[in-house]
Amino acid sequence: MLTTAELCDELHIGRDLLDRWIASGWLNPATEGSVASYADIDIARARLILELSTDFEVNEQGIGIIIDLIDQIHGLRFALRHVLDIR
Repeated sequence: MLTTAELCDELHIGRDLLDRWIASGWLNPATEGSVASYADIDIARARLILELSTDFEVNEQGIGIIIDLIDQIHGLRFALRHVLDIR
């Protein structure tokens, strides 16, 4: 788990950019009081978002679509595993 400051330092991004990602719903850190913490899955998502925006120059609308599609794929995989376990 990383704090907000640690995640920003690790990714070399500003707090304002991270706040935009959270406001967009791309990241959903765990919070205890007013302190946010980022699990491995959050860190991986943040790295993906950063890579999409910097390396591939995907705009914010495109990133939102990509993140949504990835979430749908994971949901479908979970549902399929559940269906296969029932049999």
